[in-house]
Amino acid sequence: MAFQIVTPATVEPVTLQEAKLQCKIITDVLDVEAYAEDSLIESWITTARAVAEHYTGRSLAPQTLEMALNCFPEAGFDLDMPPVASITSIKYADPAFPYTITHSGSGVPDPGLGIDGDVYWRTDTDVIYVKSSDTWAVSAQQLFATVETGKYKLSTYGTARRVELAYGATWPTTRDEPEAVRVRYVAGYAVTPPAVKAALQLMVGWFNEHRGSEMDPDDIQPPAAKALLNTVKVWGW
Repeated sequence: MAFQIVTPATVEPVTLQEAKLQCKIITDVLDVEAYAEDSLIESWITTARAVAEHYTGRSLAPQTLEMALNCFPEAGFDLDMPPVASITSIKYADPAFPYTITHSGSGVPDPGLGIDGDVYWRTDTDVIYVKSSDTWAVSAQQLFATVETGKYKLSTYGTARRVELAYGATWPTTRDEPEAVRVRYVAGYAVTPPAVKAALQLMVGWFNEHRGSEMDPDDIQPPAAKALLNTVKVWGW
């Protein structure tokens, strides 16, 4: 299984003001230097969260992810980077697809499309343009079908990431190809656990104290921060 970020987090678990307090940077309306470092401190906050997410195997701020599987596991499956707040969609490569509707036009269909040789495509829809001589044949291909929401359920217990079939339901058959199943979901804490927030503040303070110094990758998290993050870590991640 593999996942990718569809929509990154836009709100961090630690605010700029909280980070400044941790770093003992006093902000005064006349203190230009303190304000000048705001972007630097904000980058520390984002970096601290990214490092902590990598260590814990959890989404520490709301974000939209998509995980790919080669098929539907009969016993259900776990989504990466919990906790999972909601499932947006579960799509699969249907053996009956693609259904193709073709019409022609002259010229490049859209200069903003992705291109690979004589094939153009749009990532926001299942539309592919194929060049033939001086004509573009527009093939609207429905490559993925969507599983009805009533056929599965998301467990809210434990790490809140288990997807199971609903009673009496069965998973649809997929094409035999890699990443035939795509699950898009919203992950991340609505309310940040105090231990996570404290760990991120310690990490930001560590960045502030070690400006310009060489960092050992194994020491990028202070021991106290690791101990705090262990309270939410997905072990075996």
